[in-house]
Amino acid sequence: MGRVMGTPVRIVVHSSGSPLAVEFAPQGSAVYLRLTDRHAVRTVEVEDGALADYDADDALVGFEILGLEDPAFSSVLERVKKRFAARAPALGSIEALPG
Repeated sequence: MGRVMGTPVRIVVHSSGSPLAVEFAPQGSAVYLRLTDRHAVRTVEVEDGALADYDADDALVGFEILGLEDPAFSSVLERVKKRFAARAPALGSIEALPG
């Protein structure tokens, strides 16, 4: 559970069918959405506050979304989900909800 401007936030995964892990930074200021166990070799900023990791074959490994405490976190997550829906359908199962 994270916090957005003092309000608890739940990160909900609606499906367990795809390999996916949700990892929180030690301070709770970022969340990492892991799509695979492959090793990332390249990181690209895909949104202001969102980074995508790719493996050696240019396949998506995961996303780091910064600013879990920022009110814009949910909208950044939604833009990443929309932009990468075809390449990472597992993202569709993730939602940020008020706690």
